[in-house]
Amino acid sequence: MVGRKLFYMAAVWLIACGPSRAQNLTGAQATQIAVTFCQNIGKPVSDPGVTQFPAPNRYSTQQATFWQNRWQIKFADKVEVEVVDATGTVSRYVNNDLLRQLAAANQPSGNPMSQTTAFLRAGQILTAAGPMDSLASATALLSRLTEGNTTADATWNVTLGRQYQGIPYRNQSVNIILQAETGDLLGLSLVFPSPPPSNGPAQVTSTQAGTIAGNLLTNAGLTTAVFQSSKQMIVQPNTFWQAGGNTTPQTGVARIVWDCFYTLDGRTCEVWVDAETGNVIGGEIYGIARSKRRTVTLPEHPVSPAPVKKTPTPKKTKKAKAVRS
Repeated sequence: MVGRKLFYMAAVWLIACGPSRAQNLTGAQATQIAVTFCQNIGKPVSDPGVTQFPAPNRYSTQQATFWQNRWQIKFADKVEVEVVDATGTVSRYVNNDLLRQLAAANQPSGNPMSQTTAFLRAGQILTAAGPMDSLASATALLSRLTEGNTTADATWNVTLGRQYQGIPYRNQSVNIILQAETGDLLGLSLVFPSPPPSNGPAQVTSTQAGTIAGNLLTNAGLTTAVFQSSKQMIVQPNTFWQAGGNTTPQTGVARIVWDCFYTLDGRTCEVWVDAETGNVIGGEIYGIARSKRRTVTLPEHPVSPAPVKKTPTPKKTKKAKAVRS
């Protein structure tokens, strides 16, 4: 009897104090994935990897940038990689060593690679990163760290929006930063904070959603709102349209909505109508400063994993200011 009681107590202790997060990969496996990725992008590492699981949240006041647990692998203070435990996908890469070299004015000579070559290089990196959610066509921004510099000190910032069955996620994307003259990867980040959407096919039409959104605005006393458009979008619900609500996203959930856009006294107003239930599950109002912020985006081009030509295009590239989102 005593033995059985002790066994029961031990079992309860293990349940209460044991690992709170199941692991799919071992530290050695995650490290090997990181090492292989670095080799495949042409930046092999020689330092031993130091692992941490789960990877810490880099923004203590915000939700994690990726919705699944990740391994963090640091190679000294030179390179940092994060690997998604469930899939083995590389979700983050930062080459601190190369960034320090560039900051010390060790800039490569020559002209920035062409837009097409930047897209091809991004495709190679995505292939090396592993299994990936569906992505939209890529856009690119050429920016310079030093104002007035025309021969070096440039980066290509390639962005691909995350999507699900052709429906885009709101503010979720893959971001790739390349050294523009060489194509070396400075940083990779998968900003996928939510899981796939939990609702099924749309039961609410765009017209019905517009009526629901319009009624909400009228009841809220926002009678000067003028409807502009609506489109399907995947969002994380918030409480903006509730009494005392805000725009803080609900973690761990995503829903397909009709995102109804209105102009409201010079501002932009969004009402999110759940495409399955017809409930208003969030939205936002933002001002002229945000809606008119400057961006320079080159024409869309599908990313391809084809090899990159080593000869850079000598063509002059327009200078553009980087925009932080």
